[in-house]
Amino acid sequence: MKNKKLPNVTIAILAYNAEMNIVRLLKALTKQCCKTVVIKKIILLSDASNDKTVSRAKSIKDPRIKIIDNKTRLGFAGGVKKILTSATSDIVVLLNDDVVIKSNLLIERLCMPFIANVRVGLVGGGINPLPSQNLIQKTAELGFVLLKRVYYDMSNIHNNFTCDGKILALSKKFYKNIVFPNNLDEMGNVDSYLYFLCLSYNLAYRFVPEASVYFKFVDNFNDFVKFNIRNIHSAAIIRNTFPKLVAVEPQPDKSFFQYLSKIELFILLPYILILFSLHFWVSLVDRGNKVSFSHVWSVVESTKKLDRI
Repeated sequence: MKNKKLPNVTIAILAYNAEMNIVRLLKALTKQCCKTVVIKKIILLSDASNDKTVSRAKSIKDPRIKIIDNKTRLGFAGGVKKILTSATSDIVVLLNDDVVIKSNLLIERLCMPFIANVRVGLVGGGINPLPSQNLIQKTAELGFVLLKRVYYDMSNIHNNFTCDGKILALSKKFYKNIVFPNNLDEMGNVDSYLYFLCLSYNLAYRFVPEASVYFKFVDNFNDFVKFNIRNIHSAAIIRNTFPKLVAVEPQPDKSFFQYLSKIELFILLPYILILFSLHFWVSLVDRGNKVSFSHVWSVVESTKKLDRI
């Protein structure tokens, strides 16, 4: 009896000016231990980078690595479209260029839901913050940790709140049927678009917190505002694109305040006040922001400064 053929995987890194992290990220991917899947390709799609991203990536010698050096910006949505329309693998893994991998079992764990259930079209991995260094980071981390408590405590953890574009995997059954909009701005930040598109195809989404990558929070005020305004605009686009699915999407039963003990509330109160003040300022800036959403966005650069991590 012949051995069953293992599903093959293409890993795609969507990169723009990622010279500080690309070598570490590629090395971590080449060291992945897989028993239930086979990593067929590791694609670096450089989106018109003007730093040393491409040259540093070429220093990693592995026959599975393929480098695509775009000379014109496509944006994240454009990069995803280019990767998925040309892919042939059973599974495609999409990774941001500013994540850190600490486990050699990341890809194995991320792909397990596809093997367990053929109806799974999309899988999201966990995201964990790297140590915060300044007030902006510590404040952003507080909001992230509190919301994580809320989302992880939901009766159904497989929801849009746990779907993050930093780490996603798509089955061939899903990505080969995607019809991309003519205007890629309609995809917003891409992750929520893929999530609701997956559900609209009657396929399932699964969240695997054990398949985690690490990321750095923005470390300055301008990037904080830029990042959050982009998320606000993206959420509005998704509500307009998938109104019926968004309306029935599970919502948290509790607010993060209900997960705070009295001692924690007392200790964290200054950070909570700063967090709300920052988001209030974001809302004011957003009201005066008449620029429409663009898939070729202004890059949040501070998350890419990983040379000291």
